[in-house]
Amino acid sequence: MLNPIECSRYGWINTDTDKLECKMCNARLFCSISESADDETSEDFGRRYHEQLTSSHNKACPWRGHPCDYAVYKFPATSTFNLTIEFQERIQAMKNIGEELPIVTSDLPESQVESILPLSQLDSQEYSPAILKSLVCLSLFGWTGTKLANRHGLKCDLCHRKVGLWMFQNHTGGNTPSSESVEATDSVEKEIDQLDAAKGNKQELASFDLMSEHRWYCSWIHGNINDPSIESSSISEQSSDKPGWKQTLEALEKPQMREINSDPAAISNSTPEKPKDIVSYIRNILDGSP
Repeated sequence: MLNPIECSRYGWINTDTDKLECKMCNARLFCSISESADDETSEDFGRRYHEQLTSSHNKACPWRGHPCDYAVYKFPATSTFNLTIEFQERIQAMKNIGEELPIVTSDLPESQVESILPLSQLDSQEYSPAILKSLVCLSLFGWTGTKLANRHGLKCDLCHRKVGLWMFQNHTGGNTPSSESVEATDSVEKEIDQLDAAKGNKQELASFDLMSEHRWYCSWIHGNINDPSIESSSISEQSSDKPGWKQTLEALEKPQMREINSDPAAISNSTPEKPKDIVSYIRNILDGSP
């Protein structure tokens, strides 16, 4: 199967439409499958291009025949403390969007959302309960704020998905896109998926699905992907690692994080040592110093 994960595993980078390049050996590979091709033809082209992911590298290129293991692609390892700080930073990047934040679709119980709300460091008097829920849930699932044609949008820094907020129901009560929104869609065609542009023409706008708006392979919603042919709905069941949203939720629910939130001074005690201090410590051990 030809997909972003497979291309990346074999050392290829997408540099233009239907164009892949290897920065190691400077090889180029053009992959184009007609949208009008039937399933059988598309699969045949997919197999041929997949073979070329290896054969198109120069013979001396280290990538030729030595792809990365699937296990490499998973949610970045980090500490409980960093997961909490990053959760709060994403909220800070979105809070000024206010009522233009989308109404979110989530299977998380309301009680669970309320339990992590104190860690958002938001003033409950400043925002409505609905906006607070959107901020907490969006951040929990890896979304943060961005700008698309000077309008509010959301992005995921792991799968590089970008969406325009004019495509979804929001907290202003509006349910249809304005002409300004449609024009904005036309001006950012290179930044937003064609799917978003199609949504902008609908009479009724949908709520924002926290999971399905990510790309199918994003580690925010799936753990370690062992087989790219697995359908997105079943990846989590076969994955050995927890997806990013679940790791973040578990970090937020730990007692020590709640203690830090109630006592900001405790943050300094929880911050890992600076690298230079660790290096000095190791040198002292090697030198036999106490």
